[in-house]
Amino acid sequence: MEDRDTKIANYRHKKALEANLDRLRNYENEEMKREFYLNQIRLSILNTFEQMRLTELELDIQAHAASLS
Repeated sequence: MEDRDTKIANYRHKKALEANLDRLRNYENEEMKREFYLNQIRLSILNTFEQMRLTELELDIQAHAASLS
């Protein structure tokens, strides 16, 4: 289980990455292009971990529901 501070930090990190992607969307040189794609990868990783946590929570709920019946 994540604590509240970790969730807030992850949310802020995700928003910062999204803002960087918007800023870098029309990249002008190779360095900006590289930074754009690295930020896309970082954002995808954050989204993947978030989805994994939600899936784990759903599995716990289903296991608990199955134990009740």
